[in-house]
Amino acid sequence: MTDFARLERELHDQQRPAILAQHARLSKNGRPEVCTPSRAELSGEQRRREGKGSDGKVIYDTVADARAAARKLEAIGARPMIAYPCRRSRHGHYHLKTDKHRAEGSDR
Repeated sequence: MTDFARLERELHDQQRPAILAQHARLSKNGRPEVCTPSRAELSGEQRRREGKGSDGKVIYDTVADARAAARKLEAIGARPMIAYPCRRSRHGHYHLKTDKHRAEGSDR
């Protein structure tokens, strides 16, 4: 890794928490909340509503918050991202995932 790439990565790592604090759902201690399976899903009593890929993803209350966070993260060097609704949520929350169409450079 070049010195420039290392500095760029460090800058990204310093700015990311501020972006998440501004747009993500925060816990009482001020950290972003993450999506986890219910006890019933973990015990096998209930089928998982989401794949394991959504475990530990940051929760955004609205699609607008998720999209705003995505644009800001992209501006500091993250891959292109897209917001999607979580199937696990009873009250509706959103996550971000890589937008493969824009990441590959193809038009929609």
